[in-house]
Amino acid sequence: MTSVDAFLQVPTLVTQSSGDRVVAKPSTDLMVKTLRDRGNDLEYVTYEGADHRATIGASQADAQNFVNGILDR
Repeated sequence: MTSVDAFLQVPTLVTQSSGDRVVAKPSTDLMVKTLRDRGNDLEYVTYEGADHRATIGASQADAQNFVNGILDR
């Protein structure tokens, strides 16, 4: 098993903002597509207009809900 295989076996939350100039949304879109194509249990949430740093604050509630959902399984 490679490290990529192990990564693909865990629930994953990816957050991305449309205004991010550090991590371009098309790059994240491609990564998400690749991971999903490999069968990853993946949730992808995007935020309109936020920049790279603002994504952290914008995603806090979604991140907490994601973790709670995993713990409730």
